[in-house]
Amino acid sequence: MIKTTIKSALDRFERGELGSLRVRPEHGGDWLPRLIHELHEDQLPSNWRYETARSLLIALGDLCARQDDEGDIRAAIDEELWEICEGLVDAYNGARWEWFTEDGWVYAEDVVEAIRAGDSDFTTALGDAQFNIIVRMAEAIVAKLEEVSNV
Repeated sequence: MIKTTIKSALDRFERGELGSLRVRPEHGGDWLPRLIHELHEDQLPSNWRYETARSLLIALGDLCARQDDEGDIRAAIDEELWEICEGLVDAYNGARWEWFTEDGWVYAEDVVEAIRAGDSDFTTALGDAQFNIIVRMAEAIVAKLEEVSNV
């Protein structure tokens, strides 16, 4: 059931007129736009959040496609979710700085928290902050998928 839910969610992402990603609304029980709104954590809409949510759904869909039943899916998600999140963090310093200057400044608290948590330089802290945000998003997506899929 999670596989079907992910596929239907991915089918609703589309590019707007200016190239930004959005979710096409659906009538009745429309959980996906509410989830995307929640993933923004009281911030203004961000294309990075939409892109990350879509990337997480794609990765979870790929993971689910390799499993035979719902129990295997849940175990695989538990085992591989952090790796998926790590894979979505910008690897290059320039990309991390671009994220921070375009979207990340609203996450300054996350960056400061990452600096305080370790002996990180600022660029490493940007990656740590990005990872923490992506993990929060992933956990919220998985919880919503389980709820909607009645798992």
